[in-house]
Amino acid sequence: MENDQAWRVSLDQIKAGNFNLDLKNPHNPDDGPGDLDHLLPEYEKLLAQIAATRAALKQELHRALTASARSAE
Repeated sequence: MENDQAWRVSLDQIKAGNFNLDLKNPHNPDDGPGDLDHLLPEYEKLLAQIAATRAALKQELHRALTASARSAE
């Protein structure tokens, strides 16, 4: 029975794909990578979040190392 999650594939298609059963769902068209005008600002936002997290971690590490050095004296 065919539906949105199961479909028929011919033996010729399977042979042509070198018996790789990782086939695209014909009921779910590929929309491509998306709109660059939307993706680029999202990417830049993620980069900013990564930079902020990295800075916070660096600051926390510096505090911990400074406190550790003071307690060792």
